[in-house]
Amino acid sequence: MLKKSYIFLLLLFLAACETSVEEDSPAPPVSTVTQEPDVEVVLEPQMPQLPDLDFTDLNFFYDGYAVARLISCTDGDTARFRVNDNLYPTRFLAIDTPEVSGTLMPWGLAAKEYTCNALENADEIILQFEPESDVFDNYNRLLAWIWVDGELLQYKLVEESLAWVKYLYGDYEYNPTMIRLEAQVQQEGRKIWGEIDPTFDYEDKELTLTIDQIETDAKYGDKLTIEGIV
Repeated sequence: MLKKSYIFLLLLFLAACETSVEEDSPAPPVSTVTQEPDVEVVLEPQMPQLPDLDFTDLNFFYDGYAVARLISCTDGDTARFRVNDNLYPTRFLAIDTPEVSGTLMPWGLAAKEYTCNALENADEIILQFEPESDVFDNYNRLLAWIWVDGELLQYKLVEESLAWVKYLYGDYEYNPTMIRLEAQVQQEGRKIWGEIDPTFDYEDKELTLTIDQIETDAKYGDKLTIEGIV
């Protein structure tokens, strides 16, 4: 009888120990996944790179690049070039600058001055063909990317807040860069994006000048009434 009781108590003791161990054992760690918040990566616009080529004998229409010689600068987004022994009035692809012909617009003269200074003082002008674009526009002007001493002139004009990115009729090579650049400079509110053009007559006044006064007192875009004896 005593032996059975002793065995019974031993079994109860062992069961109690197992229960205590199970209760004291730490719970297994819960696996948690920390999800990173969505972060929008904004790429800073960067000047495109002109390929390192010898452009001397390249043909604009067949090779995609050609050396150009400036004949005359028309305005901020138009010039006349001699390319592969032919003369081409040329419209700068993918941008639009304020007008200077017809109705003068604010910053039009500044855009023209910037473009003409760049082209007239360039050591090398390269025209680049854009296969996604028409070759000529409706006015029979050549359409091209314009490189001045290794820098894309369209990019520089937008960067200077002197041109809008416009007329993107195809998936042009530099569209993404130009669009990002315009979005950035627009926020700065400079020149065409909000500043007053100090050279522009916003009141559109008409001046009455003598013939002798025209040379000294008149500027491009003025409305004039000329007094004199003919």
